Order: sequence, then C-alpha cells, then structure tokens
Amino acid sequence: MRLRVEKLSDRYPAGKLPVFVFYAFFLAYLGIHFGLEAWLRLCWFRALTGINCPTCGLFRGFISLLGGHPLRALLSNPLMLIFTLFVFFQQSATLAFKRRLALDATPRQRRLLLILFLALFLLNWLYLILFLP
Repeated sequence: MRLRVEKLSDRYPAGKLPVFVFYAFFLAYLGIHFGLEAWLRLCWFRALTGINCPTCGLFRGFISLLGGHPLRALLSNPLMLIFTLFVFFQQSATLAFKRRLALDATPRQRRLLLILFLALFLLNWLYLILFLP
C-alpha cells in the first residue's frame, strides 16, 4: 500500500459539476445551520430516535475550530470532522494546485481499509451516543 501525490492534467478530473455540487452543499449546510440552528433542532434522526446521529456535533466542531478551539472541535465529533476537513482540503488542493492524494492498494488492502473505516465510524458513533448531550 502506498499513498502518493498525483499530478493531474486538469483541475477538474471528474468535471466541474461534482466540485460545484460539493461546495454548494457545504455552503448550504453552513447557511442552514447558521440561520436555523438557534430556533429549532435540525437533526431529524435525533428527533425520531432520541439518540445522536453519526454527524451530530459536526457543526459545533466547525464553529469551535473557527473560534480557535481545535481540541473542543475534535471532541464534538472526531471522525466526521477530520473526514470532512480532509475532503475539503483534497478538493481545494485539486482546484488550486492540480494535485490530489492517491492510494495504491491491492483489492485485499482496500477491503481491510473499508473494514477499518467502518469500525472507526461505529466507534465514533458510539462515542457520540454515550458522551455527547
């Protein structure tokens, strides 16, 4: 398994639409939460089940990060915050420098990484259910 920086011939290897959709959803997410979070709860999963969803605390994490409190941000939702920041920086690096991280791995290694990611996802969700209000 090898992680490498790959130089792209085009800033938009999959076309401009996925990049536009990613940033549009990201900005809409922030706008909706800034505009509505103070008045009502937006998490339908928590409203229906009474437990935190896998992304609960992500907005608080972004606000804490922007406010200069990285530890508080990580404690709000560690895995999803790191994953979202990675995707954001990956997209930004692709747009600005025509570079992206590429993973060279065998199918067996990819399966193991998927299992590891799913285990981390479930552990993160368990953390959110047990330790966050």
